[in-house]
Amino acid sequence: MARIPKIAELQARKEALITESEVCRENLLAEIDNLKSYADGVVRKVDRIRQVGPWFMFAAPVILPVLGLLLGKKFKTHHAPAAPKANQGKLAKLMMAFRLYSKYGPILRTFANRLRTRHNSTPRPEPWTSPR
Repeated sequence: MARIPKIAELQARKEALITESEVCRENLLAEIDNLKSYADGVVRKVDRIRQVGPWFMFAAPVILPVLGLLLGKKFKTHHAPAAPKANQGKLAKLMMAFRLYSKYGPILRTFANRLRTRHNSTPRPEPWTSPR
C-alpha cells in the first residue's frame, strides 16, 4: 500500500510537468510569432533602402559637397593646415600617376590605335562589285 501514495505523487508530478510543458509551448509559439513579425519589419526596411539606394547614389555627388559647404562653415573649429612645401607630396603624386598610367594606359593605347587605323585606312572596294 505504500506504492499508492508514490504513484499518486508521480501522477501529480506528471500532470504538473504536462501543464508546464503546455505553458512553455504557448510561450514558444508567441516568441516565434514575434520573431516573424520582427523579420517582416526588417524585410520592409531593407526594401525601402533598396528603393532609395539608387536615388541616393545618383544624388550623393551633388548633395554631400553642398552639405559640406553649408555645415562646414558653421561648425569649423580648427584652422586649415599650413600650405605644404614644394617638395612634399611629389612622391605621392608620382605614385598616383604611375597607378593611373598602369590602369588606364592600355585602354588609352587601344583607343588611340583604333583612331589611327580608322584615319589611315583606305576604303576598300566591296568584293561583290566589279571595278570599271
